[in-house]
Amino acid sequence: MGRLTNFRNWVPELYGKEESTICALEYWCYDKDEIWIRDENKLIDLAKEELRKTGLIGSAEISAGHVYKIPRCYPVYGTGYKDVLKPVEDYLNTIKNLHVIGRYGAFKYNNQDHSILMGKLAVENILENKKHNLWEINTDYDSYQESSVITKTGLQKK
Repeated sequence: MGRLTNFRNWVPELYGKEESTICALEYWCYDKDEIWIRDENKLIDLAKEELRKTGLIGSAEISAGHVYKIPRCYPVYGTGYKDVLKPVEDYLNTIKNLHVIGRYGAFKYNNQDHSILMGKLAVENILENKKHNLWEINTDYDSYQESSVITKTGLQKK
């Protein structure tokens, strides 16, 4: 598993007196990898096993599982990609009332905060006729990306 999210930690008030939670376990792969084509029930079994191994849920019951596959959810940058992307950006800027946001829309490795900010600023552009340049969100490609090396004791900043 690449990432585990417990949605109760985001907005606990949504759960009220409910004691259960929804956890999302993410697995990253290419569409030709074995894990991508694995049977959904086997993926759920793998996720249950790995969730248990984390120790985060103790002996709590796992009541259900669901597989949701998102193809190409992370932009893959290649050398010179900005030169290829610029004409696309320029063309999209000519389309009136088009607001390109998020990873898919802007082809950027945005984190969730960047994507939410793009959405909020797009709303201001639409409702308040603001002129936010959404392409400028998360343009610090070189300094933003976390750079670390894996050591025997964990991650260490470069």
